[in-house]
Formats: sequence, C-alpha cells, structure tokens
Amino acid sequence: MAKWVKVLFGVAFSFMFVFMAIGYATLADTLVINGDATVEGVPETVVIMNVEKVDSATTGNSVSADRIIPTAVDSRIEGSSGQTVTYKITVQNFSAYKYSYVGITCDESVANNNIYGSGITVVTKNSATDSTGTFGAGTTIEAKGTVDDNGNPLDTLTFYATYTIRNGAPASINTILNYQFGVHTDDAGKAAVDGSLEQFENVLNTDSMYDSLMNKYNSNVSSGLRGDYVGNVATSLVAGWFTDDDELIIDLFGDTLVLGETEVKTLIKKMNVDGKTGDEMVIFLTPTDILGMKISNSRTYIPDVYCAVFTNSQYAGDGTPEGTWYQIGDLYNGKAYGLRYTTGTNPSGWFNADCINPGTWVSVEGSFEVNGEYSYSVAANKGIANIIQNTSNSISSATGVSASDALNSLFEDAERVKKGNFTGTGWNNFKTIMTELKDVYGVYTEDADGNIVMSDGLNHGQTVSAIRELDAALKPFREWLDS
Repeated sequence: MAKWVKVLFGVAFSFMFVFMAIGYATLADTLVINGDATVEGVPETVVIMNVEKVDSATTGNSVSADRIIPTAVDSRIEGSSGQTVTYKITVQNFSAYKYSYVGITCDESVANNNIYGSGITVVTKNSATDSTGTFGAGTTIEAKGTVDDNGNPLDTLTFYATYTIRNGAPASINTILNYQFGVHTDDAGKAAVDGSLEQFENVLNTDSMYDSLMNKYNSNVSSGLRGDYVGNVATSLVAGWFTDDDELIIDLFGDTLVLGETEVKTLIKKMNVDGKTGDEMVIFLTPTDILGMKISNSRTYIPDVYCAVFTNSQYAGDGTPEGTWYQIGDLYNGKAYGLRYTTGTNPSGWFNADCINPGTWVSVEGSFEVNGEYSYSVAANKGIANIIQNTSNSISSATGVSASDALNSLFEDAERVKKGNFTGTGWNNFKTIMTELKDVYGVYTEDADGNIVMSDGLNHGQTVSAIRELDAALKPFREWLDS
C-alpha cells in the first residue's frame, strides 16, 4: 500500500458511513480547519479547491470565507434580513471512486451553526443566477482522472451556494458548513472491497490474527471437511447462518466487510503465484449478492470477484514465511464459479451455502495507471499467476514503457534525492520507504559505494508495487527533480 504523507491541520473531525434512500452512500468527511494553509498529500476524497465570493449575486457583506479540508466552508457574513452572499465553490475528486453530492451537514455546537436553517439559510445552485436549488443531492463527480470524449475533466465540479440572512440572526454570522459528498452506489462495492483488503494486510502482519487464520486453515485441510481455504459464505451476513469459518472471518475483518448495505464475501487460499519458493496468500473478495443469484450449479459465474496477492519478504528453505507480508500487483477484477461451502458435517446438506471457487477465477479486461510514466492493461480470462508473472500475454503496457524501465527511472530519481541536502517529513518518509523497498520488497540492493542496483528476476507484480511505493516517496521532491 502506498504511504502518502498527509499533512492535516486540525481541530475537529468526524467519520461515519450512511446509506441514503436515493441510492448512494454518504461518507461524512474528516473536517480539518486549515485557513489558507497549503495542503500536501491531498486526501483521497472530494476536496474543496477554491471558494470565492460572487459580487454580482451578493447584497450582504462577506467578511471572510476559508475552505476547510476536505469539503467544508468557514464563512463570516454580515447584513440585514433578506440580504444574501453567494459563493462559487469548486471541488475536485482525488478518489478512485465516483462520488455524489449528499447535502449540507454541520455541528450545531460550533460557531453560529445553531441558527443554520432558521437565522441563515443556504441554497446550492448550478448557476449564481438560479432562483432555486438546482445543484441537488445525487449530483455526481467522477473518479480522479476521468475525462469525457473531448478530454474535458469530469473529476471537477463547480457549484454556487447562496447564504440568505433571516430574522433573528446576529450582526455577524460565522458558520462552518460541510458540503458533503459520498461514495456513489456504482462504486460502493469496490470501496467496500478495498476496505477489506487493507484489513487483510493487517491480519497477515499481526501475529495473533495470522495464527488464528492459519490454525483454522490447517484444520480445514486436515479434516477434509472443506478444501484448503477459509472464507465466509453467502448466508453468513445476510441470513445469519454461520460456519466456524464465518465466525473467524467476521472476527478478523470486523466491520470492514460492510460498507452501508454492501456486504463483502471473501475466500483466502494459499497458492504459489509468483513461481518462487513459498506460497503466497491470495484473497478473493466480492460485493456481489451471491445468495441473490440462487446458484444451483458450480458452472455459474459470480461477477465482480476481486483478487489480490500477498507475498512474504523472507521464506525459509522449506517455504515457511518468516518475514513481512506485502501486496504484489494490484487488486484485479474478475469472475469465478460458485462453490458449495458446507456449513456443517454433511457436505451435501440443504443448509450449505455458496462461496467463491478460487480455482476457477479468471480476470476481466482492465486498465491500471501506476504512475505518470507507466500504465498497463490486463487481458480477459487470465489466471492470477499469469498476471503476477506477466505470462501468456496477460499484460500489455499502455504507455510504451515497460514496468522495469519505469522502476529503473524512479531509482535514478531516488539516487539524486539521496545525494540532495534534504530534511523534514518528506525526507524522513522517503528514507523509510527506501528501506522498506530494500529489506521487505527486495527490489534493489546497494553496491559498495551505496549506489542503487535494481534486483534481478523481479516479476510484474513486484515491480508494479515498487513503482507505486517509490513514486509516492518521491512526490515531495518532484518539483525539484523536474527543475
């Protein structure tokens, strides 16, 4: 997972998930009061980029208007009843998911927020001259980097907010209003899967949780009751029919398996994916309603089955993992057949439930932007080992640059940074990631003079993960490197 340095200047925060009846998830943003501070490491969500007063649509007095990271506005206005102040607000989506506008929320205990809705009202509009709330809940903003057919960005929105002073308002009105956006239902499943994936890395690298997982895994193998896997079945979260595997998965993953009304089913299996010593831990995740599919045979494909691979930094000669687990490659979407997963001692019992059959997983076609220099596409119907090792024409570069060349280019930049005279948070983060890339990812060594030497035999998955890590580490120095 890329480690972004997020500089947050704050006095208060809130974080919660809600699903609204109109069909999209809402995520109450982290509120960070920052005045005019420059934000480094922009949060991966919708962020207000600019707030400015519209003079032609203002009859009151705007004393101040500061943006608050990510989507709140701290404003102070003055005037008499009936007078207005209109702001032009520009937001940008830095997330990998489509978002929707939810509406305005506020903490009534802060500033003059207790008069919001009575002493001060706000209408959001597409144009400063609109007389009604034309910018309403459900308005979407596309994922980061999305453009239309003409190349125009779809990850940026501009709307207008007209503040109207009402009777009983104080002479000077200070409000802190959150113009809230949330993950759209189109991408809620992917967002839920990503949350579960982050927890899986935590499980693998926490001794107690890893031991619990492997004890159950080995028990399944030795008993013959189930196969060499551990997972949760289609009924466990929906109908409450639990296996002991379900209970373990729920205990290990907690509420990361649920985002609003979207529930994630998972299956974990040891597989040799990279062709080297030792098995990887492969996780299959799907937000698809398997129970609702009413699978009656093993030849029905479950759509949107995501697959990710974690390898270990050090294996003993017999393949026993002894180091740190880390992800190689990306999270790949695919499909897999259903698997009858016994919930008791009778493998053919009526109470069995469907799960993901890991041996049948194949990819669907997809594209991945790794950094500004390297992007790649995954072909359809490829196994996860083909993708990680880049065999059977599973991977094609979308930029004409190979993954290894892109990584080598970043190592050249890293060499320059190493020799620079830097201090501060960015420099400390850079050193931490470089150590991780050498000692955990094993993607480079150093010669006698301390120069970076890229390791031989890196597979595509290792290379992609290293590019993401190193590109993030170099972001604070990019302007200096490109000058």
